Amino acid sequence: MSAPHEHTHRCVHGELHERRAAPVLMTPQAYGDDPWHGRILQLLPDTLRGGSAAAAVEQQYPEYEPPSAVRKPLRIHFDVSRLVDDPGFSCFSWGGEFKDETGKKTPCGWNDVITESKRRLLTETLLPGVGRFFSELLSVRHVHGPLRIRSSTCGFDNGVTVPQWMRDHGVPDTDLVVFLTMRPINSYETVAFAGHCEQDQTGRPTASQFNWAPSQLAETSSPFMIEYYTRIAMHELTHALVFTPELLSYFPTDRRDPGPGAYEADFFGTGIAYLPDKATGKLRAQISTPRVVRAARQHYGCESVTGALLEDGGGAGTARSHWEMRTLRDEYMVGASSPGRRTFSAISAALFADSGWYEVNETKIEPLAWGHHAGCDFLDQPCSEWTQPRYTCTREREAHCSYDRRGMAYCDITSFQRPLPAEHQYFEDPYRGGSSSLLDYCPVYRSYSNGDCTDESGFASSWMPQGGQERCEHCRCFESTTNSYRAAPSCFRMRCLNATVLEVRVGGRWRSCPPTGGNIYLSPLNDDVTGHIECPPPDELCNVQNELWPTLRGIEPANGPAAGGMLVTLRGERFDALRPPVRLLFGTAEGAENLALDLVIHNATVATATLPRLRGATSMAKADVTLTDVTGRTAFLWKAFAYDPGWEPYAVTLALFAVLAFLGCWAVPAFITAGCERSAWREKLQWKTIDKEAELRLYARARTVPAPMPASSARVDLV
Repeated sequence: MSAPHEHTHRCVHGELHERRAAPVLMTPQAYGDDPWHGRILQLLPDTLRGGSAAAAVEQQYPEYEPPSAVRKPLRIHFDVSRLVDDPGFSCFSWGGEFKDETGKKTPCGWNDVITESKRRLLTETLLPGVGRFFSELLSVRHVHGPLRIRSSTCGFDNGVTVPQWMRDHGVPDTDLVVFLTMRPINSYETVAFAGHCEQDQTGRPTASQFNWAPSQLAETSSPFMIEYYTRIAMHELTHALVFTPELLSYFPTDRRDPGPGAYEADFFGTGIAYLPDKATGKLRAQISTPRVVRAARQHYGCESVTGALLEDGGGAGTARSHWEMRTLRDEYMVGASSPGRRTFSAISAALFADSGWYEVNETKIEPLAWGHHAGCDFLDQPCSEWTQPRYTCTREREAHCSYDRRGMAYCDITSFQRPLPAEHQYFEDPYRGGSSSLLDYCPVYRSYSNGDCTDESGFASSWMPQGGQERCEHCRCFESTTNSYRAAPSCFRMRCLNATVLEVRVGGRWRSCPPTGGNIYLSPLNDDVTGHIECPPPDELCNVQNELWPTLRGIEPANGPAAGGMLVTLRGERFDALRPPVRLLFGTAEGAENLALDLVIHNATVATATLPRLRGATSMAKADVTLTDVTGRTAFLWKAFAYDPGWEPYAVTLALFAVLAFLGCWAVPAFITAGCERSAWREKLQWKTIDKEAELRLYARARTVPAPMPASSARVDLV
């Protein structure tokens, strides 16, 4: 296995407030559905400082309620003009100069140059995907007419000059403008940053800068790395949309949005509460807005939760502007990330909803495994006292499955030159602990850079599958002995037929795990491999939103040609709850799985797809029908579809027979005959060229040669 990921991103959003190029402006927008529009605009100052604008509205018009108009998908306009024209701030050739964040002129290195391939990767792949995600996730009150922009400069450090046409005429059909730049960042740990520079009269951000360091954008087509970059872009744009301490003061107060735990112990009207952290004994910041509290209680399975903890480590760039990594590891809004799954959880979705600016499409929420139903002790106790062994480890460099079983990992323990803080000492040796300060130095399993079981691209090309292993979107890590004498982390395809039935695919066959966890024993006779696979309890992988579990009721028609190409219709329940990518598979008893094409989920009960081709069908073949999503949730019909026999196998057999007959009956004999005729012709030609007189002399000489001596008279010389 390879070392940890080299490509990591540490967010610096918390530092941006001090690096603004210009004050944030509040620019009123036209919302034709707001009868208070004119009176509210008279109260709002040009610049926003803390909660002054929101406080002024509440004091003057206590009866004011924001209109509950129909929301529509968020419209984002990406301004990419600085990717081709940004003199003095971006690098377009090696040897040029740019102004860094301090204003100092710095030479452009090779990696700092905005190449055509990097520009296209950002503008044609990453940004369209991120734009679609937020447009599908968030709905807002659409601006009536063009979006007004009054700022002359937007962003941070050197900022971005807002085009005059935007200031004069506005931006049509837009709810948020993002000024995209690709300027070098003087930190090898930071990939990108983003933040808002203008808000509307309700406090919702309407303009922002998004900067991506060219040196941190690899020219790649790997789906695995593109997903990593996409999650970074989602993270940074979330800062521009909602996750910023400055924006929390514009959230609705508990008077307008009551709920359990709303703003508890919040004396500043910001939604940030300061309460003692039971695990460390320190006073910790947390977001205690109503929906965040409810989402956190549901996630951890703990009714005493009063909010979601904010990060306290990592310096000014990370603290108080991200979720606490110890309690929400691998959530997409923690302060640092590396390639691998970064989850958009229900807690981040709740923060969007609590702002009052956005309606959230809950079908985009992804299940987060870290801390899921771990109970109150997971929050109240130090990580050394957590009872579930998948979260922490004690043996340095020990190979194991990652906590979410998405990959192969190792126990990340290191020794420091100084003693760790007393509240973060988990071993007798005070110098020993986990390597990450954001994880409060907890010793955890950290994924290998080429150990992700879901990565079937070239990023894990150095890994060679053995012992029945696979790499796929639905593959997970299991301890097994199929490739070694001792149990070792291995990747296998899995599926969940329901919350309590987990199956693993080995050697082309699906094997059921014991209901409470345990071993699957394999034999070469039935599974093509030997050894065993250790299954966790099924609810560890399958107990994800049971109420949304999909169900297959039937397929129409129930039979079709082996050549495929026919449209089939699936009927069932809760199809719309499946999380993309969704796959429809037709599996036969021989272990072959054929992927259907053009799968479309029309609604909760109907889906259509194109029947895949089945090769080699000489008789009717029964196929299992499997509909599965990215989480492994599977709807299954056993032998529900029949492939009619096709002519292809017969045609191939006849073609092979014809070739063999041709070779045996004509080609080979003809070749042999031709070879014999050529030999006779060469011999005849050779005799024709022999000198006749030489032949007679040779004959005469042969008649005059003396007879050999008798054996008894032969002389023997002794040496």
